[in-house]
Amino acid sequence: MISFFRRALSSWVLLGLLGLIMIAFIVTGVGTPSGLDNLSGGGSNVAKVGSSKITSTEAASRVQAQLDGARQQNPGLDIGTFVRSGGVDQVVDQMINGRAFEQFGLKYGMTVSSRLVDGEIASIPAFRGPAGSFDRNTFLGVLAQRKLTERVVREDFARDKMTNALILPAAGAARAPVGLATPVAALLLEARMGQIAMVPTSAMSNGAPPSDAELQKFYQRQVSRYTVPETRIVRYALFDRSRFEGKIVPTEAEIAQAYKANAAQYAAKETRVFSQVVAPNQAVAAQIAAKARAGTPLASAAKAAGTEATTLAAQDEAAYAGLAASPAISKAAFAAAKGAILDPQKSPLGWLVIRVDAINRTGGKTLADVRATLAAQIVKQKVDIAIADFVTKIEDEVADGSTFDDVVKAEGLTVVTTPALTGSGIAPDAPGFKAPPELQPILRDAFQAEVNDDAAVLTITPGQSYGFYDLDRINPAAPKPLASIRAQVQADFLQDRASREAKRIADAIALKANQGAPLATAMAGAGAALPAPRPIGARRIDFSRSQQKVPPELALLFSIPARHARVLEAEDKKGWYVIWLDKIEPGNIASEPNLVKVMQGELSRSLGDEYAQQFAAAIKVDVGVKKNDSTIAALKRSLTGAATSQ
Repeated sequence: MISFFRRALSSWVLLGLLGLIMIAFIVTGVGTPSGLDNLSGGGSNVAKVGSSKITSTEAASRVQAQLDGARQQNPGLDIGTFVRSGGVDQVVDQMINGRAFEQFGLKYGMTVSSRLVDGEIASIPAFRGPAGSFDRNTFLGVLAQRKLTERVVREDFARDKMTNALILPAAGAARAPVGLATPVAALLLEARMGQIAMVPTSAMSNGAPPSDAELQKFYQRQVSRYTVPETRIVRYALFDRSRFEGKIVPTEAEIAQAYKANAAQYAAKETRVFSQVVAPNQAVAAQIAAKARAGTPLASAAKAAGTEATTLAAQDEAAYAGLAASPAISKAAFAAAKGAILDPQKSPLGWLVIRVDAINRTGGKTLADVRATLAAQIVKQKVDIAIADFVTKIEDEVADGSTFDDVVKAEGLTVVTTPALTGSGIAPDAPGFKAPPELQPILRDAFQAEVNDDAAVLTITPGQSYGFYDLDRINPAAPKPLASIRAQVQADFLQDRASREAKRIADAIALKANQGAPLATAMAGAGAALPAPRPIGARRIDFSRSQQKVPPELALLFSIPARHARVLEAEDKKGWYVIWLDKIEPGNIASEPNLVKVMQGELSRSLGDEYAQQFAAAIKVDVGVKKNDSTIAALKRSLTGAATSQ
């Protein structure tokens, strides 16, 4: 489910780029658990890297941020699947490697300048103010809302920039030879052809209904199939910007101050087009200017004097000052009227004869022109501050001992109580319930909490909406009683019986085919009415070009010897496939001449990753790394809501 993301986490080239993306996730509040103090806050240490420690709180923040990044590709991904698929281990290793690179760089005198970090911070849209540029007050407000310090954020940016500086040269030095790429490219062009037959469970006889003993035994053997996962009941209240919008009106003084602060943006702009002649001395320049003023085209007057006129594209006064190498000349040129011929001007280039060809004036907005825009920007900024202050107020009330009920009553919030829900929002006892989208981040946080934890505020949509919740009850995972689901268990028993019979027949068909019988002949003696086999085939390269998942039956076709059959269960569990590989056609590289070059690039990237991994391994030995496996295991349990005793 998260194979692409896991491949990304194993790529050192991508790891360097992912670091700054994850910082942006964290500082802008995308998916950061509200129960975490900050990136470097408390908690046990998951690892020690040189003289630096990585806390479980910091690791949990990064796990949640990268999970939210993976959800952009797979919205249905939940924290349990992420953890079981090795996501936590990958993230912890990424953090260890990044910290090791930082320690290594510092050890050998590398530094990341404050200016470079400033540039990275200024590039994040969440830190921009009303004028659209970086605004320090906005920056500090976002950090305060996410309970981050400026020092921690700057350290994280600097760490990732240093990692990039070390990784990219190591990875970029690799180049795979043509001799290695050619056989791999030829393998991609290999084609395989065969047949596929289906033994459907629907063609099997269900047989007699199971006895009570058989049903009980089946139920006990498949008890996990009928186990309802842990569920939790949550009470929550939502609030958003609408709580403050309409109540904030900017003053005229505030609007005037914003206009003044952005005066350059609203000032009129003037550019001019000039024709210009460079004469060797003042006398020649005066002669050209006199002729031009008398009506002779400037170009003709210049040509008669043995020189030529050039036309300069539209530019402002500062730009022309640079070309003329004189602010005074530029000032005079911008003071003249359209069509005017200036008196000869002495410059480092020679004597200039300048004609004003065109004057272009643009912009120039008065306070009245931009009043509405400025007012809207001020209101937005004030609402941002008001909602951040409201979040802080609620958190302070909870920290001072107020309960969930105390806060919602005092602040006039509307409370919603959920039915018992799984971590993915399913209500086993309320089949018609559909969890609203805004409940999903609350559930993710609630499945990391304990019943006696304080109520918490968390972000639903950064800067827009928030949730305040309290975990009301935890129902441990438990199987449904057989008596309550007897009909379902009996249907599953019969389905399982039919599937086992279909598997027996499929195995018998495969055995006969492997002993030399044609597939159709082997099927004819199966003792059941089966659909006729159909052709199956593909080239390896078709899989790599397709963006879709490779069908399991085709994947199996490329893993068996020629003139052999294998059995595979259908993905929908509706039967069993018998797959027969008839022949293998080796790839002809001449049919795809560019493939060798493409494969050479792919292999070079893989070699680059290998170089970087070996470099990282050497760096970790140099700085010293010690992982705390018990703390990492506890972190996984806390993320999935599992009991700490497990």
